[in-house]
Amino acid sequence: MHEQSRLAYLQALGVVSWVPRDRAAQAAEGPSVPRDETESQRSPPLEAVEADGTAVGSSPANSSVDQPSIGSPGVSNTPEGLSEAEPAVPAVQARPSPAMTPFYLQLWLAGPCALLLQISEPGLEKAIAPYRLLTDILRAAGLPDQPVLFADFQWPLTRNPQFDRGAVAASQALYAFVQARLEEQSVVSIGCFGSRCTLLADVDVAAGERLMGREEAIEGLAPVWFAAGLEDLMGSAQEKAKLWRLLKRVMPRWKERE
Repeated sequence: MHEQSRLAYLQALGVVSWVPRDRAAQAAEGPSVPRDETESQRSPPLEAVEADGTAVGSSPANSSVDQPSIGSPGVSNTPEGLSEAEPAVPAVQARPSPAMTPFYLQLWLAGPCALLLQISEPGLEKAIAPYRLLTDILRAAGLPDQPVLFADFQWPLTRNPQFDRGAVAASQALYAFVQARLEEQSVVSIGCFGSRCTLLADVDVAAGERLMGREEAIEGLAPVWFAAGLEDLMGSAQEKAKLWRLLKRVMPRWKERE
């Protein structure tokens, strides 16, 4: 499992701390080890150790398969299509994607529909205008107009700078969060408000604009539809009209259930 997905599952389950079940690979034998040998035996930091005790990026400690090294007898190191005299072009290492700016989402339940809302800061208070707009939308869509706050998602998941904070990691973490939270909820539709919510379906937020006003099938989730954020909806009659056209297409999902 990807590290960001594992963190999202742990967060969704309310687990705030954990320790490996087994001794970590290459861990120090004990305090009797001489100081000049501790550098080669020091165990990886806790954040880099999977729950089964295996260090991320290393082979399991009990692996019995010897991987052939470059130049080993009987192993051809010449790429297909190149002669022995033609040197292979070295592979270019992929650079990590740029870190995403922090963002905050809230997951709400409104009867058979779940709502993922992007908001500017933690806490969507019932007295503020975006919440009142949300209740108007729910009432027009035939959903309960008193939604229940169910969970929070904040990116990045950790302040540790060693963790990947790119769009791919954010997408994996958000998907794991939503799937884990809604796994035991009988929702038939998921409404998403805000550009960061498109990470559920596309790692490219800029390209995610194409998702606005559409419903998408995402494996492991109820059908997901995307709309502009509540704050953007308040100031744009065009976005409100687009949302209403979208609602008329997706409302049968929960109307047929009644």
